[in-house]
Amino acid sequence: MAVQQSPTKASQKIAKRREERRARLQASRAPKSNRNRYIMAALAALAVALIGFFAFGQTNPALAGVKSFPDMGRDHIADGAPHPAYNSVPPTSGPHWAQWETRYGVLTEQVPDERQVHNLEHGDIMIQYNCDCPDIVSKLEPYGRERQIIVAPYKNMPSKISLTAWAHQLTLDDFDADKIRAFIDAYRNKGPEKLQ
Repeated sequence: MAVQQSPTKASQKIAKRREERRARLQASRAPKSNRNRYIMAALAALAVALIGFFAFGQTNPALAGVKSFPDMGRDHIADGAPHPAYNSVPPTSGPHWAQWETRYGVLTEQVPDERQVHNLEHGDIMIQYNCDCPDIVSKLEPYGRERQIIVAPYKNMPSKISLTAWAHQLTLDDFDADKIRAFIDAYRNKGPEKLQ
């Protein structure tokens, strides 16, 4: 013979079981809920960082005017060997001499295109000028004392000043320290073959 519980005890027992079930359910959901919050927070932070990175590069007024050129590759060729014409003046990528690289500094003679490209391949920056403008040259020369920068004349280019890095170029008709520094900071040591 089964013992019957009073209606109050039975409803209390049911209520207790429901409360225990609710507590277990809540406890099982909490770690997932917190984990999801952490994942969402990390993704949001990553998205903000990426947006900031790309927005800065795209909207930095000092980098306005930087042209990007298709990468022509980096084949090594013998001195004097024929090769396709470069797609920019001065060149920003393409076939180049394997054994000759120009040392950083301020030069008084034009660097052959095939030698420039070798330097650009290693992440160097070329700052070149095409003018009889000693005042501009004197402002460019201090950059030639920095690591991975070469300052030199370049005849037959359409602008007074050209900064080149691997696949990138900035041309200027007058000295602009902010644009020059922004270009150097954005592209120095970004060549396909880093030496460090």
